[in-house]
Amino acid sequence: MTFTRKTISAGFTLIELLVVISIIALLIGILLPALGSAREASRGAVCLSNMRQMGIAVYAYALDYEDRLPDIGLYHDGRATSQGAWLFALADYVDTDLLYRCPSDESEFWKTPVPGTNPPRNRLVSYATNNMLTQNYAGFSKGAAGNPYTKLSNIPKPSETIYTVELTETGSFAGADHVHPESWFLLSPEQINQIETEQHAGQSNYLFIDGHAARYAFVDTFFVGSDFSNPKVNFYAPVTIPINFD
Repeated sequence: MTFTRKTISAGFTLIELLVVISIIALLIGILLPALGSAREASRGAVCLSNMRQMGIAVYAYALDYEDRLPDIGLYHDGRATSQGAWLFALADYVDTDLLYRCPSDESEFWKTPVPGTNPPRNRLVSYATNNMLTQNYAGFSKGAAGNPYTKLSNIPKPSETIYTVELTETGSFAGADHVHPESWFLLSPEQINQIETEQHAGQSNYLFIDGHAARYAFVDTFFVGSDFSNPKVNFYAPVTIPINFD
């Protein structure tokens, strides 16, 4: 007579199960931050692409309008002149409205009106242009000619002059289409509330007049230091600005 031994599988013990669960939890803890970083890197890349496309649109606009940059029309005090806003002026030069929103922009004002806007309006764009390159800025004006630096060919350092920034998601400037770098000289970086300075991993994207877009820490684009009349770094002013605080 032949006897056959049956093998009985005991399965996992409780300790083995706990070890497996612990390993899975550890792997998730390691992978999630990496996935989050990859997702934000992707969003930042889309934002940079948006800015580059906007740069192309600005140049196309300038070709049609005697070398001039589009002007502004959405103000931080709530006023709006849509006819002059670059947001609408460039509408014929871009393929999709999605170019106007950064994927990392989670402002509540996309869904609700920005406080103080008249008539009430929601946030329309993630980006803002440099007021020093508009007719709204009188600091460079030369009589009836206005600001000469609204023309591309008059800007002496296009690769070192910022045209577009990432607009703050909160406050009155969340509904504007431009920022005021000329008002930043007496402020520390922490006090400048017009732009998102850390939208992408502690930095933000910037579009320059020559059409290139790049990511910088804010202090690498604007840093006054101790001498208010001579900023150490200023990528917003097309030329040196004499400042008198008397």
